[in-house]
Order: sequence, then C-alpha cells, then structure tokens
Amino acid sequence: MITPTFAQQLTLDCATGQTTGSCEAAITAFCSTITNQVIPPGASTQRCFTTAAGSKCDFRARNTDPVNSHNATVQDCESALSIVSLVCAEGGSGQLTGDAFQFFGLPNPGACRNECGN
Repeated sequence: MITPTFAQQLTLDCATGQTTGSCEAAITAFCSTITNQVIPPGASTQRCFTTAAGSKCDFRARNTDPVNSHNATVQDCESALSIVSLVCAEGGSGQLTGDAFQFFGLPNPGACRNECGN
C-alpha cells in the first residue's frame, strides 16, 4: 500500500457515474513508467492496466503548464493517485499544489486493448 503524503494540498475531482473499483495496485507501476518521459506543454501520457479482478484501470498524467515541458516525479504521481484511489470510489483526478501535472485514475470494465500497455 502506498502512503500518500499530505504535506501538500491536492485539488481533487472525483468522477461520478463511472465504474466503482480500486486501481491502487497499479499506481506504482504506472508512476514508475512515466517518470523518464518529458511531457510537452498541455500534452498527456497514459497507460492502461488490467487488474486481477478482470477490470481495467486507465491512468493519465497531463502537463498543465502551458509553456514548459516537464517530467513527473514518482512521489507526486503516487501521492496524487493514492489520494484519488482512497477518496474517489469511481476514480477521478488530482493535482498537487505547485505541480505541473494533473493525474487521472479511472477504473473501467473490461480488459485493456493491446495498445494500452498491460
């Protein structure tokens, strides 16, 4: 289990009308795959992970900086997505204050397609 860091404030947006499920088990895998990527302004990177329960978790990291490229840190990614997972039963998004990235985690029915990753 990832322990979220609460030292920073988080802007949280919980999804409604979505599938309920936990994506917590795939957070570390997603966050570790995106940290070496430099994401251009306004762009996103995403991956899908099939869960042991047979559903899928769609993750995305969006660079909200309109001017500069950035790479996300594992700590910020894990903290934001862990809080989303703990608070939002249907998934959602979170962005730590001062961080360029908004992180999304959404549980969905079915399995990932080949181009999604897992």
